[in-house]
This record gives sequence, structure tokens and C-alpha cells, in this order.
Amino acid sequence: MSECCKCGAVAETYGLEEYLERVERRWPRRNGPSVRDIERGIAKRVLRDELADAGSIRVDGAVTALVEVLTGDQDGASAFEWEQARHDLRHHGVDPDTVIGNLPSYRTVHRHLTECCGQEAPAPTEITADRGVVAAEDRIKKLVTRLEHVTDKTLTELTTAGHIPEPGAVSVTVQAECGVCGEDHAVETVICGVCPTQTSTTPPTQPRQ
Repeated sequence: MSECCKCGAVAETYGLEEYLERVERRWPRRNGPSVRDIERGIAKRVLRDELADAGSIRVDGAVTALVEVLTGDQDGASAFEWEQARHDLRHHGVDPDTVIGNLPSYRTVHRHLTECCGQEAPAPTEITADRGVVAAEDRIKKLVTRLEHVTDKTLTELTTAGHIPEPGAVSVTVQAECGVCGEDHAVETVICGVCPTQTSTTPPTQPRQ
């Protein structure tokens, strides 16, 4: 398998042949994994293996945060987040250049599926309004989780350096102005398209101008 492309080489190095063969078969199906799912699946297994070999205790939490950044170009990961990810890898005893270099990109995975495996991309499915809302909520949740992680790490470093007292738990909330009542509500409420004032007995106010 390693002769086909980078995906095959990585699968052989990290013992992912069975996983890769399984997703290769499932990808063309209507409900099969997306290319992005496969990219992140490979990254998660590579990172987990590297961190475990380095003796990291908090493997699962570290992997979740790192995968979001290292495979999250489509979400606009900042240079600071990438540098933070590299710092985290070094902190856990993993060489960042080596492990990042071993992660196949979205294009590499897609090329592997279509060229090395000869698979045809699954037919596009109809995108319903409900699916669009779910996808939007999922995207925002991932960004919020990433921001919480970066903020927590930054505050921890400032505390360790003695610049600030030890803070409590970090939480991030996102609000947006409702297009109906003009008030600020949780972004999840706004995404659903239902103004809270419409479900109450109080007539909705006019949007702010």
C-alpha cells in the first residue's frame, strides 16, 4: 500500500491499513464518510499514536484540540493557533515538523481515493434547510471550542509565568442580533430562525434602525 501515495505510506507507518481500506470502501456510498472525515480520521490516529509513544497522559483531549487546528484550514486557523499547536506537540514530547509532515492533506486524501483506489466520488445529495442549520451549528461549536482551548492555554501560560493569578474555567459565548426584534440572542437561537419574542405573549418590537 505504501507505494501508492502518501496515504498508503502513512497507513503502513502507523498501522492504519485496515482503517484506510474500510473508509475506502465506504466513501462512495451515499452515507459514507466525506474526504474531510477521512483526513481528520487519519490525523486523529497519527496524533494519538505519536502522543501515546511520547508518554502523554492526556492523549484524548490533546488529540481533539490538535486535530481541529491541524486539519482546520477551511475554518481559517490563525498563525497563532498553528504556533500554539506546534508548542503543544513539543510540550508533549513530539517533534511538530515530523508529525505535521506525516499528515495527509485534503487533496492528498481525495487523490488517493480517486486515483490510487479508482473510486468515483459519491453523488451529491440534496442539502436541506435542516442539514444546513446543523452544519452551521457544528461549525460554530468547533470554532468556539477552539477559542476556549487557545484562551485556556494562554491564561495558563500567563499564570505559570507569574503575570496573573490562576483563573477559573474559561467559557465562550457567541451572540448575534436578531433580524426580527433587533435584540441580541445566543447565536444558536438566531440560526434556528425563530425569534424568542414570537413565542411569547409580548408583541415583537421593531428592529433597531
